[in-house]
Amino acid sequence: MIDTQVPPNFGNQEMKFYEQQDYLIEAKQVPFITVVKINKNFFDNLPKKYQDMIVETSREMTDYIFEL
Repeated sequence: MIDTQVPPNFGNQEMKFYEQQDYLIEAKQVPFITVVKINKNFFDNLPKKYQDMIVETSREMTDYIFEL
């Protein structure tokens, strides 16, 4: 019998799975993809320069992570 889980590494740390696991194998079979979320009212009330900065940084991070 094989019992496995596939949370991202930060999930293992935050949920303290390492306290019960004997082994950690990083198979990299599925990329961990996340999204940037922000409250629309909060975002809409930010100055334009900060809105632009958030959008630009998110796009740059997306390109970076897919290259990585």
